Amino acid sequence: MQVSRGSAHVFVPAAVAVIALAATAIRVTTPSPSSGPRVVALPPPPASGDTAIIHGPRRYDAPIGSSNTIANFVDSIPVAMHAYNRYVIRVKNGNPDGTQRVQRAVVGTDSITGSMAAKTFEIAVKPTTLLNVAIRGQASAGHLTVELLEIYGGNFAIFGTERFTRTGMRTSCACAIASTASSRTAHRHPRISRRPS
Repeated sequence: MQVSRGSAHVFVPAAVAVIALAATAIRVTTPSPSSGPRVVALPPPPASGDTAIIHGPRRYDAPIGSSNTIANFVDSIPVAMHAYNRYVIRVKNGNPDGTQRVQRAVVGTDSITGSMAAKTFEIAVKPTTLLNVAIRGQASAGHLTVELLEIYGGNFAIFGTERFTRTGMRTSCACAIASTASSRTAHRHPRISRRPS
């Protein structure tokens, strides 16, 4: 078929319009449930709120004597890290009745004083986590009991990262959305990059 120059001016824009409509239809079409994303069966996560003690309880005794004396303890703790879990140090100072408290100490980077019965704080862990405990000497007996806890965060990956593209009037937006779910709700964390059209 021979196309004249005049009909080419009509034919080319019509072909472009048909291609654009076909591309839009492909993009807008929603897949049926049977052809949806492939789901990998994962074991169910533990119940939300589960807590495991992964180190301790370990007792550290204060040296009896001058406050210039400092007893240093360093523990190397192997940790099987999980992305959504929290890791917390729990320190108990002395006995439950308030006796034998340590007057001055440092656990990790947090200070402990004689007025504190207990203290908890979150830490960043590594596959091998070092826990430093330093206790100043005091006139009477005192001790700390320290534990490292792993607290289940309640989040788990549903289907990983997907890429969605939305075209607007003047800009094009490509969004990579990583979805997670918790025991209560699903969360989405978009990373949006804009490209001029």
